[in-house]
Amino acid sequence: MPFTSPFSNWLVQWEDKEIAAYLLLLFTGLLAGFLAGLLGIGGGVIMVPLLFYLFPTIGFPHEVAVHMALGTSLAAATFLSLSSSLAHIKKGHFHKEGFPFVAAGGLLGALIGSTIATHVNGLIMKKAFALLLFYAAARIGLNVGVKPNQENNLSTPKPVVLFPVGVMVGAIASFFGIGGGVVAVPLMVIVLKFPMTMAVGTSASLIPFITGTGALGYILFGTTSGHLFPAHSLGYVHLPSWICLVLGGALGAQVGARLTAKVKVEVLRRAFAVLLLFTALKIILK
Repeated sequence: MPFTSPFSNWLVQWEDKEIAAYLLLLFTGLLAGFLAGLLGIGGGVIMVPLLFYLFPTIGFPHEVAVHMALGTSLAAATFLSLSSSLAHIKKGHFHKEGFPFVAAGGLLGALIGSTIATHVNGLIMKKAFALLLFYAAARIGLNVGVKPNQENNLSTPKPVVLFPVGVMVGAIASFFGIGGGVVAVPLMVIVLKFPMTMAVGTSASLIPFITGTGALGYILFGTTSGHLFPAHSLGYVHLPSWICLVLGGALGAQVGARLTAKVKVEVLRRAFAVLLLFTALKIILK
């Protein structure tokens, strides 16, 4: 069943579908960047569903449209999360002592996840991932297991804990083609006991490593696949769409990151829980 969106009729009625598509891509990038800055995610949960619908609508060959949606989203998420990361670092929402261990684990996990994806039934993994999101949403949204003084906890967990968390984030994110923020933030809050704001900032800084590796894979695999691609494509990354998503997202990420410091922790936590529930339902009902 093809993906549909509220913009379907509006887009089809345009004589020049590409112009309408690029305007929609700019808006999508703005929204995805805002969520990336506010909640420490890569924005793929917003970009991928739209690109699934948009690329076939503007004439991309069906045999490459899905892969191009994933590759273009990952490439855009890399730069969206970079912008968000810089904003969080300036605000001091970055756990610099623990980040190297989490990042190293994330890179290893990304390799593991891409390997597992070729051997395990994807439907089983998607359902398991949805259950994980439901659990994380309940823990964070209901404040279960989070001590009242945790928001002031700035201690650095040991590498023996940080590294496996990174591996888990990288593996899950790589397998499902997402930035990893929906996995990283719950784990950092629940397992590492990071304050919510610190978890968001650290997650935002981790995402470029995972999405960048994934996007590079789509580029390299696409250039050797033998498929015919639309003009201005680099493997499975469509460069004009990537530019639109990045331009809109860079602005949205700065706005979202600035609001992180102004929004109450409880509001931020519950907003993220709603995002997790939305993502889980989307996977279950797909």
